[in-house]
Amino acid sequence: MSKYKESLLWSLEGPDKRMHYVYGTIHLQDDRVFVFTDAVLKYLEEVDLLACEVSLDDMDPALWQQAFHLPEG
Repeated sequence: MSKYKESLLWSLEGPDKRMHYVYGTIHLQDDRVFVFTDAVLKYLEEVDLLACEVSLDDMDPALWQQAFHLPEG
């Protein structure tokens, strides 16, 4: 992880002592956000869960409604 405040990769320790990572920043149109270097890939390979932000404005509404529809029950 970078110690510089301009870094795109941040880590934080949860109350359970597990490490959590945040990559990028909301609405940043910097090419560095979209290119995963080996340093970033290392952390992506360690996680159990990945959450991403997507712009629904750039997607077909029928597709994202289908993708986010929960099954019955």
